[in-house]
Amino acid sequence: MQLRLFDYLAARSGDARAPKEIEIAHAVFGGDESTDAAADSGVRVYVHRLRKRLEDHYRGQPGARLVIPKGEYRLVLAEVEAAQANAGFTAPDLAETASLRAPAIAPPPVRFRRMPPGAVPALLGLALCCLTIAAGLAVYAWPWSQGASGEPDDERLRNTALWRNLGAGVPVLVVAGDAYAAAETGDQRNVQRMILDPRIASREELGQHIRSHPDQFYRLYDFDLHFTPVPTALAAWNVEATLPHESTGTRRSASIVPASALTPALQQGADIVYVGHLADMGTLAAPLAAASSLRFDRPGAIVDPAAARVWQASLPAPDNTPRVRDAVTTDYGYLASLTAPGGRALLVIAGLGDVATAQLAGLATSAQALGQIAVHTGNRPHFEAVFAIDTRDGIAVSRRLLLARALR
Repeated sequence: MQLRLFDYLAARSGDARAPKEIEIAHAVFGGDESTDAAADSGVRVYVHRLRKRLEDHYRGQPGARLVIPKGEYRLVLAEVEAAQANAGFTAPDLAETASLRAPAIAPPPVRFRRMPPGAVPALLGLALCCLTIAAGLAVYAWPWSQGASGEPDDERLRNTALWRNLGAGVPVLVVAGDAYAAAETGDQRNVQRMILDPRIASREELGQHIRSHPDQFYRLYDFDLHFTPVPTALAAWNVEATLPHESTGTRRSASIVPASALTPALQQGADIVYVGHLADMGTLAAPLAAASSLRFDRPGAIVDPAAARVWQASLPAPDNTPRVRDAVTTDYGYLASLTAPGGRALLVIAGLGDVATAQLAGLATSAQALGQIAVHTGNRPHFEAVFAIDTRDGIAVSRRLLLARALR
């Protein structure tokens, strides 16, 4: 199987883009009796093993070598100096660093995305793959510079109304939003597509849906899969990497977990920083609804009952929909500093779509931008703010503050 995978990657090495997990699963594992094994471990595991075998083969040897860059599924010919080879530095690390200096924002997920039969194994490592790609990006987002006042950026960030609510010596959980995906089949054997439906946000809700739609009993299946958009993974790693240090200068103890894996036990004694879509908050949606003056139960919208206004996002069209060139769409972002029911801090950095999520993650790590919000909230420790993000062809072109309100 390793040889077959190597041959496939070698054959695709001349392509303009690297093959995706789905393509590898279909081409390498989909045509023989190894399909079941691939379902258990995933394409990611086989590529990881092949990468390690290549590293072991070239270890300690200078000169040209074949490598599989981390976060990619392709063979690359790289040159490594003798000093680097003997010191244990490998070409995949160097290639990964170069490819992550200017990451591209991936297109947003569509509600229904067609996949070839038997492609379920490729989804098993999707969220982990996204986080792995994003890990290297955190290095370049670290705030080493000095602020305009001469005060270190990290100290200025720590003293903003958003971040000063983090407890001293308290671990931080950065929670990345993810969406539940159900499998659809027409013949009860091969998966035809994976469904991301905001009305079905968990396996329990899938069960309720099937009970009310018995005709879909043999059409929809639960594999307990969850999908994290690439921009959410990048934003979560960026926020985790730029968390302000303790007042003593020590780095905060922090970890990243998907919203679907957040349990009451994990939340005990930890401050929560949510990063992702507002619709993907999972169990954190309830404390947000209890503390906020806004409503988030309308799909693709933020509702302000006090002012009788609705901010409805005009998100980019799905991949299979004809696009209008240079059309301007509007996404909405949400930022809040709240107190969770257990008394710990709950910070929300979210958007209705991918662009707003990425924009709010950048805003939340800027002491200057947070200072502008504090002007409208009286620098109160608990507040919420709404932003409009205008986009053209999936790229943010402007950001406007629509609401900044102190909370009790």
